[in-house]
Amino acid sequence: MNVKFNIWVFLKKGKIDNNGLCPIYMRIKLNGECIEKATKLFSNQNDWNTKNQRTRNNDLTNLEIESQKAKIYNTLSQLLDEIDNVTVYDLKNRLNKKTVRPTILSEIQAHNQEMESQVPSRYSPGTLKNYLTLLKHVTNFLSFENRKNIYIKNVNHGFIIRFQSFLLAHTNCTNNGAIKVLQSLKKITTRSRAFGFMQHDPFSLIKFKKKPFARGFLNLEELNKIETINLPPTLERARDLFVFSCYTGLSYIDVDKLREHHIIKGSDGLLWIKTKRKKTNSRCDIPLLKRAERIINKYNGKYTNRIFKKLTNQRVNAYLKEIAAMCGIHKRVTFHLARHTFATTVTLNNNIPIETVSKMLGHSRINTTQIYAKLLDKKVAKDMLKIRYL
Repeated sequence: MNVKFNIWVFLKKGKIDNNGLCPIYMRIKLNGECIEKATKLFSNQNDWNTKNQRTRNNDLTNLEIESQKAKIYNTLSQLLDEIDNVTVYDLKNRLNKKTVRPTILSEIQAHNQEMESQVPSRYSPGTLKNYLTLLKHVTNFLSFENRKNIYIKNVNHGFIIRFQSFLLAHTNCTNNGAIKVLQSLKKITTRSRAFGFMQHDPFSLIKFKKKPFARGFLNLEELNKIETINLPPTLERARDLFVFSCYTGLSYIDVDKLREHHIIKGSDGLLWIKTKRKKTNSRCDIPLLKRAERIINKYNGKYTNRIFKKLTNQRVNAYLKEIAAMCGIHKRVTFHLARHTFATTVTLNNNIPIETVSKMLGHSRINTTQIYAKLLDKKVAKDMLKIRYL
């Protein structure tokens, strides 16, 4: 940003006090805009040197004038480092310690601080990570456009389009990944509008269109291989957690937080898992299948109040990679694959109604569950091609 900046120190001669002293003011001019600022210093008109903008006989007053000017220059320098298009009124607010108009980075940071204070009670570490990633991407995008920051009120439709193009061209984001980042940014702008920092919705003309992607799952043969293979104790525990998820549909975080009081005997006399999904806080009521019940019984009472001993998601996934290789399974086996396997191989493939599966998975919309049904339709079509010409 090209800056034209000037400070002129002068006497306010129209405000002479009872002692014949005039207040010393500063006229601050930035890119054609001008404000006046009182220094809270005074001088006799005869002692004031207009050309040099200082007193003739008071060194302490002159030192204070130079100190205040230095503070103004330093404050302007800080503002120029923080945001684009600094105005003289931004400088005035900062000097008076008033809140400067919020920027896109300050709004993301404020949101993230609020969210961090509610982890893990309300938000998961993974959700916070998404918004930390948003902050990184927006910072890099601003740098790409040779900007340091912009006011949140200046985030418009064009900014969103350029940011989306940047994500697709200059980061590892896929189409769906870029949409996820933009959805996080939309939450920030919605928050800013609620606080009155923005008057418009920059996303009003934006239509998100995710590309369908193949959700992997294990077929019955692959699941049986993992269930029955002999494993050393370290791998066995990871396998048991994974298989338990295959027969309950619980995610890693929900298996990890499972406690004895979540296992309840229902009115039908059978055991149920009754819990809430950490991700969405939606209710999950899942009848406990015998294979899942056997795994619970295997570990029952071994750990205080916990069903399973803590094992990090990263460690489990590393072990699952080893187990898949030992079983000759060439799919990318991660813990989340178990949830997909429950939805497809264990339930939908055994004619469990999609509405029932959706409820057990804790989906808020049945459309999400229908993705798994479409997967099975594709598999049926592919398998039938083998016998098409019989």
